[in-house]
Amino acid sequence: MIKINIEAFAILRDFFGKEFLEYEVPEGTTAQELLKLIAESYPQSEQILNVTRVAHRDEYLSHDEVLIENGSYALIPPVSGG
Repeated sequence: MIKINIEAFAILRDFFGKEFLEYEVPEGTTAQELLKLIAESYPQSEQILNVTRVAHRDEYLSHDEVLIENGSYALIPPVSGG
């Protein structure tokens, strides 16, 4: 298992009730698998997580990119407005 830190943005903070999450995930977990794990913990956020991007060090990750030990990740949902 590896530990990761997650910062939630925009509406995801409302769904989670907090800005930061900590997870322990199996080694080899991908960005897409992380989103599925979070949706299991917060089912009300599943629809928005389906279109959310995972970022690390100011770069979006591909869905199949593997997470790293003690990595800090951001969850970026789509944004609209003017």
